[in-house]
Amino acid sequence: MSTQTDGLRRFVAERGIGESWTPSDARVVLVGAGKGGIGTSMVAALLALSFAEQGRRTLLIDGDDQAGTQHHWFGVEPRIGIGALRTTGVDPREAVVQASEMLHLLPGGGIADGAVPMLTTSDRRVIWRRVAGLYADHDFVIIDGGSRLDTLIAASTAGIRRLAVVSAADPVALAATYALLKAIDARIPGLPVDFVANGQDEMRARALYDHVQMASQRWLRRGLNYGGTIPEDIQLRDRLSAGGTFAATAPNTPAATAALTLGGRLIAELDDVARRSIAPTAYAWRR
Repeated sequence: MSTQTDGLRRFVAERGIGESWTPSDARVVLVGAGKGGIGTSMVAALLALSFAEQGRRTLLIDGDDQAGTQHHWFGVEPRIGIGALRTTGVDPREAVVQASEMLHLLPGGGIADGAVPMLTTSDRRVIWRRVAGLYADHDFVIIDGGSRLDTLIAASTAGIRRLAVVSAADPVALAATYALLKAIDARIPGLPVDFVANGQDEMRARALYDHVQMASQRWLRRGLNYGGTIPEDIQLRDRLSAGGTFAATAPNTPAATAALTLGGRLIAELDDVARRSIAPTAYAWRR
């Protein structure tokens, strides 16, 4: 069993039971994983892009307060990242940059060209409470939560509609996925969870979902939604590695097509729960 999975188990044992999940009005989807290297950032970026392509004002949040990846992929140069929001003198809206016509990005990291201090659990709670103030300015919010449990818990308790757990097919990834579900269920019972397979075809993704679903129902007494799968997309990865921006290279790729399907389902479900028009208060959206 991996060290990270053992850490998740210790977290649950030490922190005990949390409060039941209370849904917010904001249409916010948190994307996370039980271990690093699963492709959480790629799935989050694809989902955010799919929402924006369907005409929804979308905010993509890079939850990595130490460095972050999303601003590189979208070809923007941020001055302030999410880690800087631990200081109350920094306005969260000053950190938001435009990534495409209908997509804004809150980058990861801290202050440009400055060292990012190691943050505590309390720091992250403060940051996510402040970040939540941006949600009402957008139709949909996608959070790239990575695999750091403190980040996932802090983002979840700041007001989200559902959690999309991304998993690969190897045994370590599946064990880490179950450990994350156990930790989330202990801290935030009742939070709706979607299982998303990354780098798999539909048949394999369904088999992985059935495996995790069975364990979750048996041991946690809770079910999962099947979110879908994002297929392995070498073409997209090669384009990004060559320096292409996400908004320019992702559309019409197999991964982006799959994300449109997943994103369309999420939009329909979240619209059913929160039918309201959100007027932007701080950004000039270009039509």
